[in-house]
Amino acid sequence: MLDSLKAAMAETKVAMAETARRATFGLASGITLLVGLSFLTVAAWIVLERTADSLTAALVLGAAYTGLGLIFMAFALARRKRRPEPTDIVRS
Repeated sequence: MLDSLKAAMAETKVAMAETARRATFGLASGITLLVGLSFLTVAAWIVLERTADSLTAALVLGAAYTGLGLIFMAFALARRKRRPEPTDIVRS
């Protein structure tokens, strides 16, 4: 019984380390994506403002971000089809 407890503790430590690693890299990737998106937004603003005026640039960028936000919201609210449980497959 003690051996199985030690094995469970070891598995838990490995799982916790993997979760911490994934969370760290996820946070780092999110921050770098945000910085890159900021630079791209500034570049888009400069291009739009040179080809049109400030109001048009603000409208275009605002519409683009609103559209992306609505698309992301639709993905977040979409429901997946329920997968059958393994026990349901065995029973049928």
